[in-house]
Amino acid sequence: MVIAQTWLDRNIPLNQRNNIEELHVFPSEIESDEAHHILYQNRPNRHYIPLASSLTGKLNLSTFPRLRTLNINKQFINRLVLTNCNRLRIVAKDLSEFNRFRKLTSLFLGTERPERINQGVYNRWNGSLSNISNLTKLEELDINATDVNDGLIDLPTRKLRHFTFGDCGRTEAEVNRLKDTLSNYIELEGEELEK
Repeated sequence: MVIAQTWLDRNIPLNQRNNIEELHVFPSEIESDEAHHILYQNRPNRHYIPLASSLTGKLNLSTFPRLRTLNINKQFINRLVLTNCNRLRIVAKDLSEFNRFRKLTSLFLGTERPERINQGVYNRWNGSLSNISNLTKLEELDINATDVNDGLIDLPTRKLRHFTFGDCGRTEAEVNRLKDTLSNYIELEGEELEK
């Protein structure tokens, strides 16, 4: 296995990440090298990356601002950061995308910057936390300014130590329903609650 972030930094330099819209990482036996080269030459904003070994550890993709499609097939990522990938899945998508990453300890999907939110640029995740109920190793979860709006009862909390779910100025964000639900049971810190 190869450390994911080290591999990424070595193979896709920072100055090349701004234009990448699609990133596909898969075991080498799924697609031939010939197909990889043809697809890459025809669509330079796509990166098809066959690997002989699997990636493990942390993978921070926040330096890919134009990323729309991410396919990480059969990898062992345990920390995935997508905070600045505001174009990713421009069509609203539920959290079931992450079911296959059973070893994830950190998942950062929210949008933190109000100026981006005011421009309508934010991560468009929606639906229920029930879709990640099998991520039992999860320690950190950030769904700020998303439309994830229910499933608190199914959120694996045994190891969860950091959970942010504010609206970050996006007042219509469905994530506010989670705050409303929790406020019926516990006293929240009002404006001090992380946004």
